[in-house]
Amino acid sequence: MPTDPETKKTQGYCFIEFNTPQENLLKLLTDDKARDQFVIRAGTFTEVYWNDARRAMPELVYQKQYWTDSYIQWSPLGTHLATVHRQGAQVWGGDDKFVRLMRFAHPQLKLIDFSPGEKYLITYSSHEPSNPRDTHRVVLNIFDVRTGKVMWEFKGSADDFTTGGNMGVSGVSWPIFRWGGGRDDKYFARLGKNVISVYDTETFALIDKKSLKVENVVDFSWSPTDPIISLFVPELGGGNQPASLVPIPGKEEIRQKNLFSVSDCKMYWQNNGEYLALQVDRYTKTKKSIYTGFELFRIKE
Repeated sequence: MPTDPETKKTQGYCFIEFNTPQENLLKLLTDDKARDQFVIRAGTFTEVYWNDARRAMPELVYQKQYWTDSYIQWSPLGTHLATVHRQGAQVWGGDDKFVRLMRFAHPQLKLIDFSPGEKYLITYSSHEPSNPRDTHRVVLNIFDVRTGKVMWEFKGSADDFTTGGNMGVSGVSWPIFRWGGGRDDKYFARLGKNVISVYDTETFALIDKKSLKVENVVDFSWSPTDPIISLFVPELGGGNQPASLVPIPGKEEIRQKNLFSVSDCKMYWQNNGEYLALQVDRYTKTKKSIYTGFELFRIKE
């Protein structure tokens, strides 16, 4: 606001009215019945409904034919609905008309994913190699959801992304990136062979310009609220099998729990990041069978 240099008082006010105001992306939260929405695809039609549990009957909100070429996906907080097309992705939202908010160009798009705070959209495509002996070529983009700008791009071999996660297109693990730092979407990381590569979203570069080296690491998981990674290293030639906590960006291990005779270990964070549960599958003494147990840990003490 401009001020008079002598009196230090304002020189007036300016009122601005936009011709095209931003859509109310949280309009669904104002539903007087406090209902959630869900989406289904049937043939070439995509339909959005209110989930009216009291009436036990869904109520149609929006319907469109040929809305997507592949599949559809809600963002984690339900603010956006994304559609996947051959030339890229689109996100929709607002009132019950589902206005297109942004386009994200990515030819031959196969997969998408949102960051937990919905700030970023990750897009993925794979391309046949010219030499049949080579692996597929991968193209990854990270977009700013609000502006549509490409913040980071990666091009390389599919072999670089085949560790951990659920197998997706061309054998690539998906989602490739796991996000940390809560809803601020401050960090993202991916699992590699004997390394965890952690990036920050201020520079979209590796933290300290190098990956975290962890011999034989097979899995990791972010705290949902704090920049802390839990990771598990299986037994390698006998001995203990540690589950550890590593803060980011420090990368110095702060806690470790040694496990023995482990076949598999899965990590589950409580939604406030106060507790961590380990589902541990162990061998019996004869190693002819496996039994499952749980170990719970307080984190914020």
